[in-house]
Amino acid sequence: MNRKRKRKESELKFGPRLQLTKVYDSPHIYTIENFLTDTEMSYMEEKIGVAERGKMFVESFCDSGKGDDGSQPLAAESSAEQQQEEEDQPQRTSSFIHFSKLSNTHIAAIENRAADLLSLPNHCIEPLQVVRYTAGQYFMDHHDMGELYEDGSVELPARDAISSPRRIVTLLVYLNTLGACGNGDGDGDGDGTNGVNDFGGSTRFPLLTSNDKSDGDGGENNKGLDIYPKRGMAVLWCNIKKDGMPDERLVHSGQTIRNVPVSTASHPGNTWNGVSDAGVGITTSNISSKVGVTKDDAEIVSSGGIQCLPSIASSITSSSPVVKYAMNIWACEEQRH
Repeated sequence: MNRKRKRKESELKFGPRLQLTKVYDSPHIYTIENFLTDTEMSYMEEKIGVAERGKMFVESFCDSGKGDDGSQPLAAESSAEQQQEEEDQPQRTSSFIHFSKLSNTHIAAIENRAADLLSLPNHCIEPLQVVRYTAGQYFMDHHDMGELYEDGSVELPARDAISSPRRIVTLLVYLNTLGACGNGDGDGDGDGTNGVNDFGGSTRFPLLTSNDKSDGDGGENNKGLDIYPKRGMAVLWCNIKKDGMPDERLVHSGQTIRNVPVSTASHPGNTWNGVSDAGVGITTSNISSKVGVTKDDAEIVSSGGIQCLPSIASSITSSSPVVKYAMNIWACEEQRH
């Protein structure tokens, strides 16, 4: 069976617009191209621009076994030495903003699309959250369902008023591209996974095996599935197994953002005006005028395809760091009363 045939069998369509591509079979992980509409992307970019200019992003933190967003960091036995290590190297270093439930038509549409995709009522979708990672920032291994212990087990949250909701499904939507040739796909096969990416920032599943066979070992020793940020693409996975217990295989991390001379956080023909400190100021016009290349080549650079044009990349410098933006959408178990 050829690769094209396999690709078709791994794709599922939901409605006229959404198409799910399976990038991992067990556990199932899917990518969804263009999960957000163009209008919704423009809205999110506008809101991020406002948040950047107003310095509204709040530092993410982990407190008493929970992140600010309720996600669960790696748990360890308490000791003064370990506490000092946590202070020296925090569990996560990102920042975030959030949106109130059904706060406007754009937010409601995104919530409803996620709910419809999962056949859940809207109230099972948590308030949307946008996270921001700048150069050097990361989120260590964690599990979205419950507390992750050093032995690899994941605690199932209790069903009570004081416990975190049970997050049964995660939808992670990338709001900008950080990948080879501007497609957010490290190995060039179009599914957003693996390969080489100079900028980091991937979502890594350390317990899964990479499908990348470029090193000649058939992929058998390639531990760690990496999915690279691609503008508008969502990654979908279920945090529980068939018996309702946490699926420990879906531990994941936000890999460290690596700074490079040129920011790849801009989009083709577009800039987030006034956000110079967010690394989103490169457009086709200022690239082509600065290094004297064609508009088409400049579009490749501005969309994140710097690796494709190394001669151009070496000619451009930028004081802005690389930035990754992503939106967390969590679907929770319905509360029992």
